[in-house]
Amino acid sequence: METKILDLLEKMNDRQERMEEKLVRMDDRQERMEEKLVRMDDRQERMEEKLERMDDRQHNMESKLEQIDDRQYNMETKLEQIDDRQHNMEAKLEQIDDRQHNMGDKLDQVFDTVKRIEASQKDDVIGLLKLQKKNLDFEVDYINKRVTEMDKRLFSLEKRVEI
Repeated sequence: METKILDLLEKMNDRQERMEEKLVRMDDRQERMEEKLVRMDDRQERMEEKLERMDDRQHNMESKLEQIDDRQYNMETKLEQIDDRQHNMEAKLEQIDDRQHNMGDKLDQVFDTVKRIEASQKDDVIGLLKLQKKNLDFEVDYINKRVTEMDKRLFSLEKRVEI
């Protein structure tokens, strides 16, 4: 009789140890998820820095284009033969301006995509956490029922032993 009780207690202890191991694994998973979120935040910061550098480059290019435009104006006043060349440069500047607008549009698309990815990943993490909580709640309820049943059995066995 005592050996059965000891066996039951040992089984319950084993189950409790497995539950503790599961909790440790879940804690590890949560820590990894938090680390991933930190890495995502770091990536976003690096992307913002790159965008700022690109903005600075664009500003430098604009100031250089303004300098070129000033030189061109001075050259027009000195030489009328360069008029054809000026028209070619203006066409090229328009192409550059179009390219800059295209680059801006593409950067906006990239930024929107990054935002969408970031939002969906947050939703995925929340969904996973909710699912894990639901599974954990189910397991806890199941274990509580089993412990209650074992407690009842143990109580009835104790009563039998007393009689």
